[in-house]
Amino acid sequence: MSKKSLLVLVVVAVLTGLIVFILNRPAPAPAGAGKAAPGARLLGDIDLAAVAALTVQSGEATVTLKRGADKKWAVAEREGVTADASRLSEVLSQLAEIKVAQVQQAGPSQYPRLQLADPAAAGENAPKNEEKGTLVKLLDEKDAPI
Repeated sequence: MSKKSLLVLVVVAVLTGLIVFILNRPAPAPAGAGKAAPGARLLGDIDLAAVAALTVQSGEATVTLKRGADKKWAVAEREGVTADASRLSEVLSQLAEIKVAQVQQAGPSQYPRLQLADPAAAGENAPKNEEKGTLVKLLDEKDAPI
């Protein structure tokens, strides 16, 4: 084997190794991916004592539960009918314990298929009710989102 063919063979091997290295390196993490790392709590370290209202909206239906001055929970849409505080407490604690299982990247065009579309969306291009998501809002005493 001549020096020239050996040199060509070494250059081809180095280039092949470089291409393999570039193709197999891990992709950079998308922006904001650190917030939703698998195993992390979805809502972070939320203070459940600060929750003064809970709103659940699905399609055109909305239910709002508010904590009154007497610390009792009531259904706002039913003229203050008392809500079951033990069940609500259980739901809130379960919400706080939800952990991220897997991170998926999806653009707005995929939201209806994944049932993540805004339930309040209206107009011609609005998704059908079965494609809309369910929006859960946790609010503090000033009606600011937590």
